[in-house]
Amino acid sequence: ERLLLLRTLLSPTGSIYVHCDWRKAHYIRLMLDEIFGAEHYRNEIIWKRGTVKGAKAKGKQFARNHDTIFYYTKSHKYTFNRQYIPFNDDYIKRFNKDDGDGLGPYRDDQSIGTRSKKSIEKMKASGKIFEHNGKLRIKTYLKDLPGIVVDDNWSDIAEVNVMSKARTMYPTQKPEELLERIIKTSSNEGDLVLDCFSGSGTTVAVAAKLGRSFIGVDNNMCAIQTAVERLVKQTASFSVQNIGGTWPKCDANMQVIVDEQANLLQLINFDIRDVQQKIVGHMYDWKQLIDQVQIDWQYSGDVFRPTTFDFATASQ
Repeated sequence: ERLLLLRTLLSPTGSIYVHCDWRKAHYIRLMLDEIFGAEHYRNEIIWKRGTVKGAKAKGKQFARNHDTIFYYTKSHKYTFNRQYIPFNDDYIKRFNKDDGDGLGPYRDDQSIGTRSKKSIEKMKASGKIFEHNGKLRIKTYLKDLPGIVVDDNWSDIAEVNVMSKARTMYPTQKPEELLERIIKTSSNEGDLVLDCFSGSGTTVAVAAKLGRSFIGVDNNMCAIQTAVERLVKQTASFSVQNIGGTWPKCDANMQVIVDEQANLLQLINFDIRDVQQKIVGHMYDWKQLIDQVQIDWQYSGDVFRPTTFDFATASQ
């Protein structure tokens, strides 16, 4: 049902990326073929998550160490911006000649191959072809090469390290580099990016950084809060809407002072009864029970559009 809806929502020139692991990849591929058409299949991208270690390295089988990303389009006319990764040091060392003409280092280990006479004359005029031992050779300048073309095996992006500052503690968080590559490939600035399983908010956070419009959807309030905190920290412009549902409530006693003109809300003697019962006998500061505060000063009970945010820090 979700994939059928997403096909309807997808732009005629849009792309869809579906991320999964070994448990369901083969089923999802068949569904995508049926819904988007096998002729619109572009790639099965293999993302190597990291180095095998721990229990995976000791199992009596090849360690499962990759996820699958299926890439489909809605039509044969779609946005595709080729991506590159930097050359390694060994490759760069091959560019070991420099004529001092300001064009930088080059290598000349290539023959002219099957190039046309017109192409050869043009390259001669630019100084990129010369004769050596009676044979024509080509100068290949490092500055003219954008990098190594990214293929369908992505082993250069590691999963989010447990000690990383970017870690949100959300269990399915993806590295920003992974979504950056996808978004850069299949969209341009100003385009709209949708993630209907927003999770920790990596997609919307990266889309905002790259100048894309974005919509993130999730039915988990923890996911919404995590994504909102990331967007607020990078000062992205956005709104939060609750469509067709109710906001979770808890049994809490508190005194609230609201000053709308000063855009100020104060909580005094905040107390959640069920939490207090779980920690009876332990001293605690009630402010430690609050992860974040979101305020919609015009809330009518329908759509929640917070305009004021505050988040707990390590010191308060």
